[in-house]
Amino acid sequence: MSNSLEPDPAGKFQIGDYIFADLHCTREPFWICKIEEIQKQPNSDVQIKVKLFFRRRHVSEDLLVIADKYTDSFLHNEDFDWDLAEEPSYNPDYVKLHYKLLQRNLFVSKENVIISADMIRGKCYVFLLTMVDSPWMS
Repeated sequence: MSNSLEPDPAGKFQIGDYIFADLHCTREPFWICKIEEIQKQPNSDVQIKVKLFFRRRHVSEDLLVIADKYTDSFLHNEDFDWDLAEEPSYNPDYVKLHYKLLQRNLFVSKENVIISADMIRGKCYVFLLTMVDSPWMS
């Protein structure tokens, strides 16, 4: 097992990197995945075990209600300097950021899949709003 792979001249992919992957060759957007393992096969092919992240469209409404509560509590954190004279939800910056967070929300899954290196379309960055520390996530 190797730690890195160079499918494109622009850079290396390593365990722990977040990537765009074309899993279904459809009109769907690329999947966002986290590289868990990289294995070079005897025939020189490279197989990558990735953890999938789901977009809002893939998640049930019940879970979205819970996720939206976390998004709201994240935005009401004291690290943001909202104008306290008004309710943050009326602040245009708040509304803009809230909308962006909802559009870019990802949900980590327990699902791991094996993909070939040629399905990788590039690196991406994933920032965690909250660290999920549950036994089922391991």
